Amino acid sequence: MGKVNLAASAAQSVRFETLGVKLFRRDFASSYGWWGNMAVVLGRQPPDAAHVVNYRSCVLELHKQFPQGVGLITVVKDTSAPSASGRDAMLAMFRELWPLMTAALFVPNAEGFKAAVLRSVMSGLVLATGQRDRVRVERSVPAGMPWFAGKLLGDRGDAQQKLLHSGIQRFCEAESSPISPRAL
Repeated sequence: MGKVNLAASAAQSVRFETLGVKLFRRDFASSYGWWGNMAVVLGRQPPDAAHVVNYRSCVLELHKQFPQGVGLITVVKDTSAPSASGRDAMLAMFRELWPLMTAALFVPNAEGFKAAVLRSVMSGLVLATGQRDRVRVERSVPAGMPWFAGKLLGDRGDAQQKLLHSGIQRFCEAESSPISPRAL
């Protein structure tokens, strides 16, 4: 008998509800959501070690529902590079979580030099973890969506791109306002 491709069969069973990304958690730095087997993180502030705890939890809890693998899209909204402690915590987190992920897309949503710096930091994290085949850094969600959807959903990826992009865009728009620490 031939091998069964668990990732392909799992991709067939994942549903993306029309309501879009469901908020999982929110902290001062970011908002974390789930949609099907995809985690969506919108970063509003530079991450520090405390922020990474919620980031990690978002992926781990989703993986419990989809043990065959999850996708991750992180959109960083016009913010600066993480602190040294934030960078170290993220590097440790990604080294731990890569085995759980099918694909990860990082998008620095910034302009000019700031965008170049953020892409450089994100690319450095990717290189440090050795996961270049499952991770991309792109200038926008639409630029990275063909690759991401194909990696996450296989043959269904092409048909789902428009839906995924619009749902992620709605989530990012809804969660982009700064959060008051008192509101948490």
